[in-house]
Amino acid sequence: MFTATADMRGKVTGFRELDRSNVGAASSRESSNAISSTFKVFVTDNMTIWKPLDTCDGLPGRVEDWLAEPGSLTARVRARCEENFRFNVIDERHEDNVIVFDDVGAGKIFCREITLGCGDTPLVFARTRIPALTLDAHPWLGELGNRPLGSRLFDEPGYMRGRFFIARLQRGDALYDYIDNRVMPVIGVLWARRARIELKGKPFEICECFLPGLI
Repeated sequence: MFTATADMRGKVTGFRELDRSNVGAASSRESSNAISSTFKVFVTDNMTIWKPLDTCDGLPGRVEDWLAEPGSLTARVRARCEENFRFNVIDERHEDNVIVFDDVGAGKIFCREITLGCGDTPLVFARTRIPALTLDAHPWLGELGNRPLGSRLFDEPGYMRGRFFIARLQRGDALYDYIDNRVMPVIGVLWARRARIELKGKPFEICECFLPGLI
């Protein structure tokens, strides 16, 4: 059951380190694609509760299957949709004074938002938030244009991904309301996951939300 306890009420804006149990797309990269973590839960500033996926019991099977996907969501949605696969860039923007991770501090970031879907039906909404220092070290992250991040990320030298944190979103959660206003009308709950990615030690965050019609 996906529940919150009283000690989750503190307000934090990011997470510091990642879990060694989480790996990249290929099992042969397990030892090089892991970062340790001590965080159990974090709460975003609008009080959305994010919990480590590996601590959540009782998730519906289809939901857990997508939340736990270790490889490229782009590749998986493409395989599902075949010739009807659609990749769409919703927005790319620079933001100031944003805290993505507790150990990075507030600063400028590059934010990219996209959808993956079948034809005119979006199935996944993804938001990538890249601190300025990471973008300076890996400028290609801001130069993807109409190419999916997942088409390149998993083969990058020094790629590491932390454990997934998940949330059950409903109306009133900032991400839910944003999707409802900018992407598609939403009824019922949405499931989302987020993780810290590092390229040669430079971090950024990917948040992915699974839309109606997928799970």
